[in-house]
Amino acid sequence: MSVTSPTIQQIERALNKVAAKFSMIKTDPVLTDIHLQIKPESGELLVYNDDFDELTRCVVEEWIDSKDENFYETNVPVLRKCIQGMQEVWEKLPILKPFSFVLIDEDQDVVSDLYLVDDDTIILDKTGTITRAHPTVAEIVPFNQESREELLGLAACLEEHFPHSMARAVVREAQKRGIDHEERHSKVEYIVAHGISSMVDGSRVVIGSYHFAFEDEGCQIPEGMGQRLEGLPEEYSHLYMAVDGKLAAVICIEDPLREEAADVVASLKKSGFRKIVMMTGDSERTARSIALKAGVDEYYSEVLPEDKAAFVEKEREEGKKVVMVGDGMNDSPALSAADAGIAISDGAQLAREIADITVDADHLSGLVDLKSISDRLAVRIRKNYFGIIGINSMLILLGAGGLIQPTVSAFVHNASMLAISLNSMKNLLD
Repeated sequence: MSVTSPTIQQIERALNKVAAKFSMIKTDPVLTDIHLQIKPESGELLVYNDDFDELTRCVVEEWIDSKDENFYETNVPVLRKCIQGMQEVWEKLPILKPFSFVLIDEDQDVVSDLYLVDDDTIILDKTGTITRAHPTVAEIVPFNQESREELLGLAACLEEHFPHSMARAVVREAQKRGIDHEERHSKVEYIVAHGISSMVDGSRVVIGSYHFAFEDEGCQIPEGMGQRLEGLPEEYSHLYMAVDGKLAAVICIEDPLREEAADVVASLKKSGFRKIVMMTGDSERTARSIALKAGVDEYYSEVLPEDKAAFVEKEREEGKKVVMVGDGMNDSPALSAADAGIAISDGAQLAREIADITVDADHLSGLVDLKSISDRLAVRIRKNYFGIIGINSMLILLGAGGLIQPTVSAFVHNASMLAISLNSMKNLLD
């Protein structure tokens, strides 16, 4: 089917009617989807908003009484091509974006996602972002003959040097139990997003993620302890500590999901983010449990700082705008690579310095407010721009035609600029 066919021309006229309708809207509507519905028997193309309120309709003659058994398969590419060809039209409209065009059948079931005017991805770090930044030690699982208190003291001895919320949880628990964890080790080696290693009383001690302990350091599970390792509760994050190459203990960290996390994720989706991703260095089991509760679209477990940054770069190469939200040093490369980096206020200093924006740690709803402010500010800027251009163009034409005096032109110009400026001072969230 050629681009100049009557069908495409009629579809474009219909879509231009939609654009004209939106251009007359005085408020700032929040649009997520525009639903297009085809009725083959009448040849009508109907256009609905999110609430399925009809916006406009037109008749496409080539569709009337269509007997094509593959009607939707035939016409979806045509619709998509028309919508994509009108990208500049959609981008000029004074409406909040992103939004998408969705083709639905006569039963209002989705047939195809036709085109996204904007396609944004937001990446959320788990620990300290989706979860609370104040984790606690829930359980200490020993894998040798030492007591839980001795193992906790050894872990705290190393973790007091680690600027991470989970490390602070270990140190707090040792202090709470009155365990002395004075430094008995040599120089501490800190590997970002992995863990810590040092020599304690002549033994090499490592503590950190599963990847660090078993894959990087090659630690072994004591004989007969495999079942205990497999039975670790998956709702907790795990710190693995090994002494001289053998697993000595697993410290289970309760890192509860923020109460508002699921609601915030749902609100971010409604605000226009097409993909919400959670990334964590935790195990697959722990990551899956948190991801299901939070309601994210995708999750990645056992990721390293370079993995997060690589994911950001990949999304950007695909033309997507990427927002990264994190609080730790290991989030810094991704915060730097993203289009917008957002740090949590009580996170690592390096993360706050690299990020473009810092939000309050008390409640994640600040992310939703931030998105709303950003979108509404973009709308206001576009409205001001077109208003200023329109008023000044009119004054120039009227002045050149001798229809108004220079003093009148100057007064109208200054009065309109003052009115636009005063309007711009209104609260964006009102």
